[in-house]
Amino acid sequence: MAIKCPKCGNANPDNARYCWHDGAILTTQSGLNPFRFRHGAVANSLTELGAQVDSNWEDGKYHLYSGDFANWLSGIGRGDLSSIARNIVSQEKNENIGVEKFLQSFGVDAPPLPKLTANEASLDFGRVDVNLISSGKYTKQFSVANPGRGYLYGNISSSVSWLQLDTSDFNGNNITVTATAVKPGKRGTIIIRSNAGTKRVPVTMEPIHPWWKPVLMYGGIGTALGVIRIIIAMIHLAVYEKQFGIWLFSDISSSTSKLWLINYVWFINHAIILSIIGAIGGVIWHKIKWSRFASLFSGAVAGSLAGIVIFFLFLPLDHALVYIIHHTSLSDTNRMIEFSWVVVICWSAFGLFIGIATGVCRWLVRIHSYFFCAIPVTVFGIILFMLWAMGNTVWGNQIADFLFANIGNWL
Repeated sequence: MAIKCPKCGNANPDNARYCWHDGAILTTQSGLNPFRFRHGAVANSLTELGAQVDSNWEDGKYHLYSGDFANWLSGIGRGDLSSIARNIVSQEKNENIGVEKFLQSFGVDAPPLPKLTANEASLDFGRVDVNLISSGKYTKQFSVANPGRGYLYGNISSSVSWLQLDTSDFNGNNITVTATAVKPGKRGTIIIRSNAGTKRVPVTMEPIHPWWKPVLMYGGIGTALGVIRIIIAMIHLAVYEKQFGIWLFSDISSSTSKLWLINYVWFINHAIILSIIGAIGGVIWHKIKWSRFASLFSGAVAGSLAGIVIFFLFLPLDHALVYIIHHTSLSDTNRMIEFSWVVVICWSAFGLFIGIATGVCRWLVRIHSYFFCAIPVTVFGIILFMLWAMGNTVWGNQIADFLFANIGNWL
């Protein structure tokens, strides 16, 4: 025969001691078997049971995972809660989370939920140098806590890819989380979902792009490539004179055919050398681990492209070099050595200008000032025009005569 609850009026099984709907007692207290904790406390109802577990959390874990709670609930006619207790024990390995889930299954007799708080209402990374982000330098820490009763657990995630968290799941009443900026970004949100509710923590960043870093890097690369380009070219053009015991450039005819032949032979070596330099630079610059060996190919490709560009950009300058070499006699050995230094300086200066223009252009693209990219592009165009002019037969000879006539005044 069903037993009617005197509080809510709902029908319950004839062996029920508590109402399945609101937890009210259906029989007199004298007919109940109270639950006795191992520390001696007694609970006559679900409300009292929850209060005792909160006061003696370790005892609560012990009685739940030993099956004591499930057996008692079955004995007082709460087979529903008994089944829930057994399922929690079999499925939840974290005993603290298991106890909290068990207490929250009491329905109207369940204790209050834990409280979710964060010690930071928002995170601000401030001004961030985009060139240093990959080093893991920019980090922020905040705490997730439960100032209330019970046990807090849940998961935490970031709404943006540029912000990484050191954990995705948490449990405990005081947890420290570390947030790291791994890419440039502006705004994001850290989302904390827990058994006590959801909390959102706004995150902000102001990415900055220092102009001098790309200018210095590309300027240095351009200078180095210019020097490498001309020194190796001059080595190919040099001839050792046994009679005088010195190296000269006197074996070049007035025609540029031999220079072109030398350059084509050099072109293959040039690309290979720069490929190796690019690969090594990729390892140093990006701190590539051996497990990411495939990334080396990107550096090799970049080096090959740089070799092709430098080869064709500086080839016109070689025409002026041939003209000057052709007009240099053995009696001008000292002046030829002096001229060699001037040539190296000229080639390195052109490389420097090209590198600076490239660095400034890259910086403007990063800060999205595409209109002002016309300035370094114009400078780059002027340099190309000068290279073409030096390769031109008439203009190249005039420039060569000017350089050759003033070397003594410059040194």
